[in-house]
Amino acid sequence: MVKIKKDANPVICPNCRITKKALKDAQIHYRRLFETVQDGILILKGETGNIIDANQFSINMLGYSHEDLLCMKLWELCIVEEATKIKAVFSNIQKEGDVKFERLHFKTKSGRFIDVELIGDFNIFDHTKVIKCGIHDITMGKEAHEQTRASLREKDILLQEIHHRVKNNMQIISSLLKLQSKYIKEKKYRVLFEESQNMIRSMSLIHEKLYNSRDLSRIDFKDYINDLVNNLFRSYDVNGSAIRSRINIEDISPGMDMAIPCGLIINELVTNSLKYAFPDGRKGEINIDFRQNNSNMYELFVGDNGVGISNDLDINNTDSLGLRLVTMLVNDQLEGDIDLMRNNGTKFIIKFKGEN
Repeated sequence: MVKIKKDANPVICPNCRITKKALKDAQIHYRRLFETVQDGILILKGETGNIIDANQFSINMLGYSHEDLLCMKLWELCIVEEATKIKAVFSNIQKEGDVKFERLHFKTKSGRFIDVELIGDFNIFDHTKVIKCGIHDITMGKEAHEQTRASLREKDILLQEIHHRVKNNMQIISSLLKLQSKYIKEKKYRVLFEESQNMIRSMSLIHEKLYNSRDLSRIDFKDYINDLVNNLFRSYDVNGSAIRSRINIEDISPGMDMAIPCGLIINELVTNSLKYAFPDGRKGEINIDFRQNNSNMYELFVGDNGVGISNDLDINNTDSLGLRLVTMLVNDQLEGDIDLMRNNGTKFIIKFKGEN
């Protein structure tokens, strides 16, 4: 048996060995926590949902006085649509033990609506069924989230407009080159203008695809290459029954840093095939393959089954402006390697590392 000094004047609870002083200290400690916690707490009567206590944070959050809240039920704080839902769930709290409402809308005394998360926890306190409700105000977080979404929407619209304007400006440049080329009598210079037109058109097409894309940083590469090749066939007035294109592009959506140089490379190599691979009405096929392997390496294959390219040609040391542009794009922009195969036509194999 525990001996207690007489001057301590202890009072023992009938069902435990705790003194009334210790119980009072615990109650004081609980009250301090109740009042200082940085979330709203409402204590409800289990059977009716009447508010029987509220901490200071709840009072500040909702704008009601302590006396006002003690005359209310929990669902009187909610909008009408959610009050019905709370009533239905409220009766199950005693069975479930605790219930979390993901998001509710409380109306403050001033009439302002706030977004809250509510957690109901069932307890029996001093032989009375009570429900403790924690209320977390998420209005600021929601407003910040909405502001972020609005800002992103504005940036998307701005970026779309930029792509649209860049595309339009490039089309104007292409049209000016076309108009100017009509005054050039020498064929070799006129061809240079036409090739420049096609290069500008290939870049303009990327901005057009991005403008129409849901993801303004990536494009549907297969769709882009199909349109690019079709434009080249129309530009050189190719007979589709004589020269066919076979395009096999994996479902890859590269960013602009990859799409633009790849588009220019394909533009140059397909142009070379259309100009030189099939002389005198020769029939043939142009093949384009683009894929990604498991080691995050990309492979671009552009070839034809035409007359072939001269064995004396060194692609790393050539006077051809188009091939020099191709090697420069592969080495400097894509940081990759290029190989030339001369069997059964001309085939270029380009390998480079994928985007991070």
